[in-house]
Amino acid sequence: MFGFGRMYSRSYRYPFKTRFLHLECDGPFLNEENDERKKVFAGIIVVLVAACAINSCNDLDSSNVNQAQSSSQVVEYKEVPKVTGVSLQQAVKTLQDSGFTAILAFTTDDSGENKTPVDLTAENYHVSSQDPYGESKEYTDTTVNLTVHENKSRTISNIIAVGEQLSSAMDKLHAAGYRTCDYTLDAVYGSYTEYYILEVRDGDDSNLPFIKTESYAQKRARERLNTPDEELAHGGAFCSEEGTTAFSDRSTATLTCGVASDGRLRWML
Repeated sequence: MFGFGRMYSRSYRYPFKTRFLHLECDGPFLNEENDERKKVFAGIIVVLVAACAINSCNDLDSSNVNQAQSSSQVVEYKEVPKVTGVSLQQAVKTLQDSGFTAILAFTTDDSGENKTPVDLTAENYHVSSQDPYGESKEYTDTTVNLTVHENKSRTISNIIAVGEQLSSAMDKLHAAGYRTCDYTLDAVYGSYTEYYILEVRDGDDSNLPFIKTESYAQKRARERLNTPDEELAHGGAFCSEEGTTAFSDRSTATLTCGVASDGRLRWML
């Protein structure tokens, strides 16, 4: 039996004591049916609490996993490794070991405009250029773009020679199928005709062939140092002793003092 109404109390007389039941506003009187409902309700509460506890544990585990994943992908600001000249596979490993995992590789045509993607595991390719540049500083989530080129033989000392004019050497390499990204050329300022080859080093699995150059002025100064008895002379200029020689001040030729068409001693080829 249920009763509803205002707050009130009702007393029950027993042989030895008086019991009072205090009921809230609009609440039912206590009886056996209510006791059963309370038990059911308590059971539901227990089930819900257990479910919430399990769900909280799952959320905590998921949070821990996410934190672990994010901690393994911490973005840093650091130096980008220089990977030009090495094989594509080695370049990828070097970049990944340094934390740069976003990598793209592609080939280009001679114009440098048309790009063709290359798989990062491809063999027989080397890196000709990279962006960002090696030794620059970037965040590790920056994408590193690698321009690669199919490998050529890294022996070029059988094609060009020390002392050769650079422009002539470049023509020979181009005729043999080499592009400028297939070898490393030290700094050259101005026309190739003004430079000469000082050293040629063949490449290996990790390094491109290397060409060291010198300007004409550097070449002449070195030659004079090695042969101090020689001197520089200007072709056509007067000389004093017939038969003496000197280096030309404008080319690699050796001039000889001889009788010119005007009957006077001049520096001539």
